[in-house]
Amino acid sequence: MSWPSCCGTRRPTWRRLLPIIAALDSVRRPGPFVNTFATVKTISRPLPAPVRRGRRGKTRWRRLRSGLRRRFSSNATRCWIRRTARPAGTRRIKNAWRFCGSPSSWARFAIAIGPLGRRRKTAIAKRPGAPERLKKTAPNGIKTWVFHGRSTRPISNFIAADFEDGKPDMRPTTLVGIMAGDGFKGRAGKAGDAGTAPRPIHCRTLAKRAPAKGASGRFAALLFIASLAGALGGEAKAPSSPLRVGVVQMALARTIAENRDRIVTGISNAALRQARVAVFPEGALQGLDGDRPELVEQAIAAIQQAARAANLYVVFGGCTPSARLKKNTNWMRVISPGGREVFRYEKLYDNHRAAMPGVFEIDGIPCHAMICADRWLRGVEEVPIQMGAQISFELSCNFASEWVEPFGWYWYVPRALRNQVWVIFANTGNQVSGAPDDPAAPRELRHGHSAILAPDGRLAAAARDDAQTIVVADLPVQQATRAAAQARAAHPALRPFWEAGVKLHGGQSVAAPPLTPLKSPESEVVIAVAQITNDPQQMEAMIAQARAKKADLVVFPARAAAETALPRLRTAAREQRITVVVGMEHFQADRYHNSAFVFGPDGALLTRYDQVSANNPFQAGKNPAAMWFRVKGVPAVVTVGEDALWTELAELAAVAGAQIHIHLDHDPDTSPQSALRRLQVWSNLASFQTFTVTANIGGSAIWDDLRGPEERRAEVRGLARPDTGSVAVYSPFSANLVVQAQTGEPLILASRRVNARNTHHPARTANRNPQMEAWYRLGAALLCPQQERIP
Repeated sequence: MSWPSCCGTRRPTWRRLLPIIAALDSVRRPGPFVNTFATVKTISRPLPAPVRRGRRGKTRWRRLRSGLRRRFSSNATRCWIRRTARPAGTRRIKNAWRFCGSPSSWARFAIAIGPLGRRRKTAIAKRPGAPERLKKTAPNGIKTWVFHGRSTRPISNFIAADFEDGKPDMRPTTLVGIMAGDGFKGRAGKAGDAGTAPRPIHCRTLAKRAPAKGASGRFAALLFIASLAGALGGEAKAPSSPLRVGVVQMALARTIAENRDRIVTGISNAALRQARVAVFPEGALQGLDGDRPELVEQAIAAIQQAARAANLYVVFGGCTPSARLKKNTNWMRVISPGGREVFRYEKLYDNHRAAMPGVFEIDGIPCHAMICADRWLRGVEEVPIQMGAQISFELSCNFASEWVEPFGWYWYVPRALRNQVWVIFANTGNQVSGAPDDPAAPRELRHGHSAILAPDGRLAAAARDDAQTIVVADLPVQQATRAAAQARAAHPALRPFWEAGVKLHGGQSVAAPPLTPLKSPESEVVIAVAQITNDPQQMEAMIAQARAKKADLVVFPARAAAETALPRLRTAAREQRITVVVGMEHFQADRYHNSAFVFGPDGALLTRYDQVSANNPFQAGKNPAAMWFRVKGVPAVVTVGEDALWTELAELAAVAGAQIHIHLDHDPDTSPQSALRRLQVWSNLASFQTFTVTANIGGSAIWDDLRGPEERRAEVRGLARPDTGSVAVYSPFSANLVVQAQTGEPLILASRRVNARNTHHPARTANRNPQMEAWYRLGAALLCPQQERIP
C-alpha cells in the first residue's frame, strides 16, 4: 500500500501516536461502547484537490471539507487538545489537526453510519447512558447508527444496530465517518452532501477489557472521510497477539432460565479473566421448559446482551424442540462481541439433512466447529480445515464412560496433530465431582476434562476432572499452520478426494463410481505381533512360534530387517504356512522407500506397500492401492509410519470393505508422554470397525472394533455391555485395546471372529451425512480401484 501524496511527505511513526492512544484510552467509559480498529495512516487533514467531478460539478471531497473543519473546530475538540497540551505527533494545519501514525498504528474509534440513500449526512455516535439532551436524532434527520463487530468485508455489507431502542435494524448501512471516544459534548456541525456512495473501509474489533467505572467521558472527535479509505487502507490483518479463550465446563440445570443464568455467569467469569472467547458445552441452553419458544428467544437475547457487555465472542450449544422435525434439535451458535449471531449449525447426527457447517471468523481468525458425535463425520471435522480453519471447536456432552483414562484426550490429540490446528474441547461437567446432579439419573454423569490443545498435540490447558470450572489459555494462532492437513490434501493419490470434499461441502456435485464393498467369510482370525528387529534368525524363530500358537498372521515392525533377509523370511512363511508382514527399507530408482512386504502362506509376495506419508530421507509412495491383501479370505490393508495420522486411509479402506488393518511403526521413544501419544493415535486408527494391529519396536498393541456399533448402542440406551471378549482396556466409543506388549515380551497374540462385511459404511458415513455420500464412494474407489483383483 503506497503512501498517499495528500498526506505529506513525512511518514509518521508509531511512537508519535502513542500519546494520542494513551489519551483516548484514558477517556473511554465502561458500558456497551462500540470499539473497532480502523487501519489508517493519516486520520485527518484538509483533503486534496478533486480527481473526479460529480454530477453537480463538485466532488464529495470538496463538499465534505467544510464539514471536517467545522467538526475539528468544535469546543469539545479544542478542549481536549488544550488538556493534552498538543500531543506529540500532531501538527496544526489551519483549523484541523492531523494525527500521525504508521500503517500498523491502531487507534480507538466508534463508527457512525447512516442508512443507504442518495444523500448521506454524518451522524454522531452516542452511547447508551448519554445525557437525555444528546439522545435525539442527528442533524439533517439521520438517526444514529453504530457499527459493531468485526470482519474483513466492507462495512457496506454489514447490518447496523440501533442503540437508541436496543433493537437491531436489518437495513444495509454505509460508512459515513469515524469518531473517537464514547460521548460528544460539542455541537454536531454539518458535514455536507456525500453524493455517491463512499468507498469501503475495513475495521477490526478491539480485544481489550472494559475500563473501571468512574473513567472520564471526554470526547476527542476525529473524522475520517470514507472516500479516502480506499486510498489509505487495505484489508485489515489478523492480530498478532494471542487469542485468549475461556472454556466453561458447565453443569446442566433443569430449566432454560437456570442454564441461561449459568451461561451469563460463565461469560462474566471469562471476561474477568480477559478472555476474548467464551466457549460452552453442547446443549448448554436447554431445559424441561424448552418447548416454550419465547423462553428460548429471551434466553438467547440475554446471552447476546451479555456478549455485548463483556465485549467477547460466545460459542454455546443448545437443545430445543423443533416443530418442523417433531423432535429436539441439537444446535450451536456463535455470538459476536456486538451481540450478533455469526455462525449456527445443527448437529448432523440428529438431523442428517441439516446444512454442512462451514468456516466462521473470530477477530479475523478462520474457525470451525462441531457438536459431539459429528466428530466422526470427516466432512464436518476436517473439510473446514482444508478450507482454512485454524481453530477447531468441539462442543460435547459426553457420557462418563467416554473418558478412558489410559487414553486421555484420545480424539483431540490426533486431530491437532494430523491437521496442525488449535483444538478446543468444551464438555459438560458436574456440580460435584463424580456424582450426577440428579441422583435419580445416574447415566447423566458427565466426564468433564475440557481442554485446549496446541497444534503440536500438547495440552495448553485442561480440566483434570469433571467438576465445574473454567479453562483459559492464550492461543498464538500463527502456530496453526495447517501444514499437515495441506500435505495430506496435496498428495497426488488423495488430492482428488479432498478437492471433491470441498466441492460437496459447498453444495456442488461430483462424479463417483458405484461402490460394492468387499465381503469375506465369517471366520476366526488369530494375529501375532513379534517385536524383533535386525535379527533374521530370531525372526524365523518367532514365525515358527507364532504358527505353533495357531496364528494365521505374524507381524513385525517397520524397518525390522534389511532387504537381504527377504529370501529367508519368505522361506519361513512357506514352511510354516503362515502370512508374514514385515517392514523394510526398499531401494528403488535411486530413492529409499519405507515399505511393508507381505508374504502369503505359500511364500508368494502378496504386496509391497510404500508409505504414502513418508518424507526425508524416504520417498513418499504414490500407490495406496498397494496396501491390500487377504488373510484367510478376509480383506486386509497395511500402512506404515505417519500413515497412522492419515486416518482417511484407514476409514476409506473400511468403506471399501477392509476388516483387518496392519500398521507398522518404528518409534524408539519409551517416555510416558510418547507412549501415551502412540496409544491415542493408534486408538483413532483402529476405530473404523476393524481388527487392528499396531506393531512397534516397543509397546505393540492389538485392537478390536469389530463390535463397535453394539457397544455404542448399549451405552446410549443403558443396555448390558456386549460380550466382546477379553480386553485390556474397554472403550465403548472407540476401539478396545485387546492386548499390549510389555517390556521384554517379544510375542503377543489375539483372536477375533471377523464379520461377513464391514458395516462402517454407510452406518457411520452416508447414513449420518448423506450430503457427502459420493465423497466416500470416490475415496474408496481411489484406494481400492480393482477390488476383485485383491490377492
